[in-house]
Amino acid sequence: MHQVENGQEKLQTELSLQQKSEVLLCIQKGESQRKLAEQSGVSKTTIANIKKNEHSTINSVESNCSPNRKSMVFKGESSKGGKFAKERQRVMLCCSATGEKLKPFVIGNTARPRTFKQNSVTPDNLPVTWKHNKKAWMTTCVFEDWLNQLRETMKKKNRRIILFVVNATSHVVSKKLNNVHVKFLPPYLTSELQPLDQGIIQAMKANYRKSMLHSLLAAVGKFNTATEFAKSVTVYDAMQWIRSP
Repeated sequence: MHQVENGQEKLQTELSLQQKSEVLLCIQKGESQRKLAEQSGVSKTTIANIKKNEHSTINSVESNCSPNRKSMVFKGESSKGGKFAKERQRVMLCCSATGEKLKPFVIGNTARPRTFKQNSVTPDNLPVTWKHNKKAWMTTCVFEDWLNQLRETMKKKNRRIILFVVNATSHVVSKKLNNVHVKFLPPYLTSELQPLDQGIIQAMKANYRKSMLHSLLAAVGKFNTATEFAKSVTVYDAMQWIRSP
């Protein structure tokens, strides 16, 4: 709201978190900062600073979320009466020492979630490699299928690689693979020796969280609470956030 003092228009100097979120969304849509300044009743410098401090706004949204990891509600909101989502996804990452990344390998609990049809996608054109079983678990069958696909990829590229994997019961290699030599990490030392545990998985989770919060900011005005937003999130949304940046 514009204020008038001594016949002159007085601009606001600060916007609320929700107003900043709306400004960021408009900037992402390509609206000019001059127009946004006029609409918001602030100076162009204020709008420029909001854009410059985008990460600070996102962090503010995050800090206002409940520390309860089982739900996504803002502080002061009640999460009573909610139900856990039945859809589950398990994610496996694979990359090389030089930074080459394979598509994230995602295991869900349905072959074709409803959201696939809603977004006109199939398992073949997703931003991730998609597999499924009833409990969304990594099984020996699923792992060997992925391993054979990796072998075919390396064979086509005429490459031979060493693949370091966690010593899990589901990670079974029943036959020799010509282009992929699998080496298992020693048990109980994964956190010390697993390259992905040296910050890569953490970075992926941070990017996922950032993408989720961007979506939350974009949904400002559509939902009354963060809980309502969480209920609107689909498996396909999660895949978009998981995908490699």
